[in-house]
Amino acid sequence: MNKTRYKAEINGEYYTIVGTETKAHMDAVVGLANYQMKQILEHSPDTSLDKAAILLAINVLSDQLHLQEKCNNLATEMTNLTQNKECMKDLEEALEQIDELERRLARFEIYDKKARDIVASENLTYEDLSLAEIQELINKHNLEKIQQESEWD
Repeated sequence: MNKTRYKAEINGEYYTIVGTETKAHMDAVVGLANYQMKQILEHSPDTSLDKAAILLAINVLSDQLHLQEKCNNLATEMTNLTQNKECMKDLEEALEQIDELERRLARFEIYDKKARDIVASENLTYEDLSLAEIQELINKHNLEKIQQESEWD
């Protein structure tokens, strides 16, 4: 960055300031310094220029600390929002998994109802049969159904 020399008049005194800021920025800084110096001297007319300058510096540092606190709070809030966003993403993925599990459960319940109906049609009790026996009955029922459909064709 190129350093530039800036001529500033603060409370009637002239200063040369060397820095990298733009003229517009420095004009704003000098304008604010003059305004605050004027406010301090109007509020306490017996205050020396040195004391007024110290009060101005204290005001500036106080403002800077407040702004730093705000920046820190915003950074913390941003971190929290980022974490919340990640939690929301995890929740959305969990909801998708729940939806898939509910679809699978619905298919299973349909299959289970059909299996119970087939077992009941054979005058048997579902709970008294093993899974292998139930599957055998389902296979037998499906085979009979296929054979009936092929006879109709």
